[in-house]
Amino acid sequence: MLDWQNSSGGKSEPFDTWDNITPNKLGQKINKLSKGQLKYIYMTHDAGTRLVQYYELADVLDSHVRIVNHDQLVQLALKKEGIPIQK
Repeated sequence: MLDWQNSSGGKSEPFDTWDNITPNKLGQKINKLSKGQLKYIYMTHDAGTRLVQYYELADVLDSHVRIVNHDQLVQLALKKEGIPIQK
């Protein structure tokens, strides 16, 4: 999980430097994750991140990275754990 609070990439307080990352740098980190991992991003707009940065992030992700909604994420996690999916 990543709590993406700010996208300036700076080190201004009170933001954690991991949480304050540009869409391009975050995309680079995500692209390096092992295939098959399930991760989610929690964006907090109150600290400065805006929806446009999410679209900027999507543009730099490699083709093996899938963006899913919350329902799809739960289904993927259940499938990965071998838990039957209730419909």
